[in-house]
Amino acid sequence: MLELLLALAMMSAIALIMSAALGLTSRAGVRFAGSEIGTGLLLHRDRLRRLIEDIPPQGRLWGTDGRIEFETSIEEPPFWPGDLVHVTLERATASGGIRPVVVSAVAPGVDSAEGPRTDFSLVEHSEGLQVRYWGSPVPGMRPAWHEVWPMTAPLPELVRIEYDAAGTTLPPLVVRPARSLSQEVMSLSSRLPPG
Repeated sequence: MLELLLALAMMSAIALIMSAALGLTSRAGVRFAGSEIGTGLLLHRDRLRRLIEDIPPQGRLWGTDGRIEFETSIEEPPFWPGDLVHVTLERATASGGIRPVVVSAVAPGVDSAEGPRTDFSLVEHSEGLQVRYWGSPVPGMRPAWHEVWPMTAPLPELVRIEYDAAGTTLPPLVVRPARSLSQEVMSLSSRLPPG
């Protein structure tokens, strides 16, 4: 009798877990159905986040409020893992007045038309792109949000990227550059990022 009760309890727990997982999946499917926002957009956002987080110690990051450029290591073809790849995020102009937000990665020391290159669109049509940088570009300056980050400054502590998809407002993408490197040296006494 005790074994039967134990088996029933385990089966009911498994049924609850499965119903919760299926309910979450169906709600996410309903939320994304009927809009341009989908799995591809989420995967491209995650890919951009990983590119910024994987900036190595010798990599640089600079940009304005509508464009960001940085050097990072990409360990997937057609790039060599030991080389720094120049990555640009900007709002491009395409035919028909469509303005996609495009990420371009070009291998170093080659003409962009000839050498290893990869491009992907975060969104096919966007009304705007806004980039902000948190940190102090000059030693001794208090950290704050900046619209421009100079090439000669150290990496910012945070980068905030905001854009929309065909008029649908998306949550901002806030990324910590060189996160994998900073996690190696972070301790309990490290400062927490803002917000």
